[in-house]
Amino acid sequence: MAIEYGNRISTDSLYRHLQVLTADSLEGRETGKEGQRRAARYIADNFRRWGLVPLGRENGFQDHALSPRATQGRNLEANGASFCYYRDYYYYAGASDTTFELERLVYLNGLGEDEYGNDLSGAHILLEATALGRKADSALFDQRLRGLLGKRPALLLLIVHPFAEARERLVHAGTATRKLVQDFPATRIVWISTEAAAALFPRGVEHVFRELRAEHPEHRVPERRDLLPDARLHWRSDTRALLGQNVAYLLPGTDRRGRCIVISAHYDHLGVRDSAIYRGADDNGTGTAALLELARVFAMAANDGHRLKYGILFLPVSGEEKGLLGSKFYVENPLIPLKKTLADLNIDMIGRSDAWHDSTGQRRYVYVIGDEKLNTRLHKLNRAVSEQYTHLQLDYRFNDRKDKNRYYARSDHYNFVKKGIPATFYFSGNHADYHKPTDTIDKIDLELMGVRVRQVWGCGCLFIKPLKKSKMILMN
Repeated sequence: MAIEYGNRISTDSLYRHLQVLTADSLEGRETGKEGQRRAARYIADNFRRWGLVPLGRENGFQDHALSPRATQGRNLEANGASFCYYRDYYYYAGASDTTFELERLVYLNGLGEDEYGNDLSGAHILLEATALGRKADSALFDQRLRGLLGKRPALLLLIVHPFAEARERLVHAGTATRKLVQDFPATRIVWISTEAAAALFPRGVEHVFRELRAEHPEHRVPERRDLLPDARLHWRSDTRALLGQNVAYLLPGTDRRGRCIVISAHYDHLGVRDSAIYRGADDNGTGTAALLELARVFAMAANDGHRLKYGILFLPVSGEEKGLLGSKFYVENPLIPLKKTLADLNIDMIGRSDAWHDSTGQRRYVYVIGDEKLNTRLHKLNRAVSEQYTHLQLDYRFNDRKDKNRYYARSDHYNFVKKGIPATFYFSGNHADYHKPTDTIDKIDLELMGVRVRQVWGCGCLFIKPLKKSKMILMN
């Protein structure tokens, strides 16, 4: 498209969308809840207003089922104290309601091959997660955890600290998490905060550990010790079936083979927890607002006679926060054949700057992840747009396969990649308000966000190859 259309990307429009997406009435947009459905209707209403074509159902919604158990609420009780899923503990999906009477709790420490013994079948185990490895999503940790689960305990309580950081890695583990549940169905695996673990013992878990160390002058707790917590753990869950919605609208192109690119962003967030609304302004209100603004401007150009060669499928998905579920469902049930899907441009959190760039003053940047994994075309297009139009610094550090954050596998583009479709993930980095109620609209840098949206715009333009090349070039 001509540069004039890229320059019509409006920070005022972006802000208006963010206001709606973060409003009280949307209740944090949790997948399967009314707030998410309101957000879906808002998105679809705008798409229809701009003349886009709904795919799937008449309103463009593509329903996908979630796990039938909603685990929110004060649904873990330990010795009379109540704890909240996600805030205080996390357990792998699919577990049923149950009660554990903890008359004997086996505390394990150390990493030897045989010191745990072979008589752990049906046991209730307490373990500090660091005994298995420093990182809860590392290969070594997984290997050691599987070795322990192979002894078939009934319950495994893993104490993690800081809990919130470990929980986020687990939530985004996706396929690996589900595989663990499938491989060891006999064991309830629960990750708990130190506060929740303390409730198992009248004087707190640290007191127990101090007593254990005091018994051993070398301050090394034995590899195995039986504890007598006399605790009762009870889980109860909400068993309503839940549905999420992807929203799929097409701006058609002229290609006789019906090929298209996808522009995706997840519009769901975490909902309401302990009466606090998790508004998700950056995660991923910014990506959703960007997708909406791109749809408006691309549709405007097409209506002005600037026809596209390839179509654009605008695909806001839900279920990302629950394990990339919406995009996974889409690639397994595509509304446009995957062989006709040429690329995915995915937008997730582009409204802030992270601590490193703040400290260096280099805030005019965007992380570009995955654009050269399957081929180099997207990489070359992003470079051209940056050098000739947006002048953004393209930061590629998270492209490293050894990146401990694993961002390449943590957003919706990854499901397209697994199907062999090239993808780019646009991201501005993590920050202190990530997955907290404080991720609010007042902290969004709208000017910087607008430049990042133009980066996506430019890459999409160059990929689509507009027909009227004399008028449709990106640059002056």
